[in-house]
Amino acid sequence: MKISVMCIASRSGGGLTVLQSLVDYAVSADTGNEWQFIVSDQELPAATERVSIVRACPDYRGWRSRLRGELTVGRRAVQSFHPDVVVSLHNIDTLARGRFPLAVYVQQALPFQRDYRLSWRDPRERGLAWRQYLLRFPILHAVRKAAVTFVQTSWLAAELSSAVPGARVRSIGFEQADRGDLPYGPTVRENRFFFPAAASSYKNHRVLHEAVQMLQDRGVAGPVALTLQEQDLRTLIGESAAADFARFDFRGWLSHEEVLALHGDSILVFPSLVESLGLPLYEAREAGVWIVAADLAYAREALEEYPLVAWFDPQDAASLAAAMEKAWNSSRQERERLSGGAVHGGGWERMVEELRRAL
Repeated sequence: MKISVMCIASRSGGGLTVLQSLVDYAVSADTGNEWQFIVSDQELPAATERVSIVRACPDYRGWRSRLRGELTVGRRAVQSFHPDVVVSLHNIDTLARGRFPLAVYVQQALPFQRDYRLSWRDPRERGLAWRQYLLRFPILHAVRKAAVTFVQTSWLAAELSSAVPGARVRSIGFEQADRGDLPYGPTVRENRFFFPAAASSYKNHRVLHEAVQMLQDRGVAGPVALTLQEQDLRTLIGESAAADFARFDFRGWLSHEEVLALHGDSILVFPSLVESLGLPLYEAREAGVWIVAADLAYAREALEEYPLVAWFDPQDAASLAAAMEKAWNSSRQERERLSGGAVHGGGWERMVEELRRAL
């Protein structure tokens, strides 16, 4: 089977992780198919005889350059490759596809979650509001046209299946990398809280900030490491807030390897209101550490039957503070961690098998 994958826009965060994982699978594990990846400037494994990398937009500047890359270099590359299917990692259909069958990988959860509504009026949320209220329509259009739609979680599969009855929607999980060389042993103790997240309002840093202020009076030790700069947090919570940041450890951008290492000696706190997957939950679960998690569908699915969880109401700072205190005190009392959590894998093999069945 010949598979063309369109992924110009995913250049950071979870989208880039998905692309890198799929390319790694195609290069290292899949021996029965030919792959073509149409990308921009992402750092990827080297091409092989069976895996080609097409740089359709090496000077990526946003959606205009993405469309230009799809319509020019991308379209010519697809036509030349003559694939059995074009897999779009853009959540929607791609202009490069032409007449070839479509499969779409949906990881944008904002239009389908029901727990948080972004505001057009709030300038901090306006840039994301269009995704929540407008992106739903091209996504559902792509799901209707696609031979098969892939998602990472069962809850998002259920939402798409309900919105497009009769669509072939499959939850394939995700690929979890080997963590054997990271400091996850039982002698490593949690000495901080850790929240790896971008500076987006729906990540809920405001409630975390309020909870941390409450904990200062309770003797709960340990800093809260963030993958933000101080000004990012000020922008998210508002300059008028009582911005005492003494308990925050601003790390800024971290590589994926650095994030994984921090999971090894931290309690994960995860107040995010919207996630399609919530990858840090899976990573911390495998590390066997305590997790403070928002009581929402994505987190319940990620942490099913995992015992080291303190749940909280993500809209209530007092609930979050109580959960953080519980996790901190419990982790101090335990002599060892769990010897690892759930291991997830095989998602790309399931995707390829579903493509064979659908075509």
